[in-house]
Amino acid sequence: MITEQEQKKIRLLSDIELYLQAVEFMRGVARQLPPTQINGLLNVSLANTYDELGRFIDFQGKRTTWRREDAHIPDFYKRLSQKLKQLEAYALSIMKSRAGQPSREDLQILKMLLTREFIQHVLAENAYMGATRAFQSAERDNTRNQGRPQGNYRGPATQQGRAQ
Repeated sequence: MITEQEQKKIRLLSDIELYLQAVEFMRGVARQLPPTQINGLLNVSLANTYDELGRFIDFQGKRTTWRREDAHIPDFYKRLSQKLKQLEAYALSIMKSRAGQPSREDLQILKMLLTREFIQHVLAENAYMGATRAFQSAERDNTRNQGRPQGNYRGPATQQGRAQ
């Protein structure tokens, strides 16, 4: 069973380090993931064990049936698999404060809690990337149209070149 002290350490780690690591992680991927992928990943992390999540991530990283526009997704999962190994080190560090040897089950639970925190930060950063991109696109479109009339305006009505 995870102690209150360990849960406190997870929350602090999440707010202080995992959030920044998720931002850096998504910048390394450099492209937004489709909401179906990132939400699916979160759902798998919420409904399965740590080992099952690891198998899912490995499977997605090795999958070869991605659409052309989703070619960056396997790289995301390969990076995520490597990130899980780093998160395991955090779990071991948190468990060191326990008196006695932690059970395998407690270690698995702790790793999953850390992983979920990280995935939630990745989901938020993914959404932020999408919102930022949409804002920049709208701003760019607005800048292009500055000074141009909007709507169906076709300029001054002149006889030149127009059939009436």
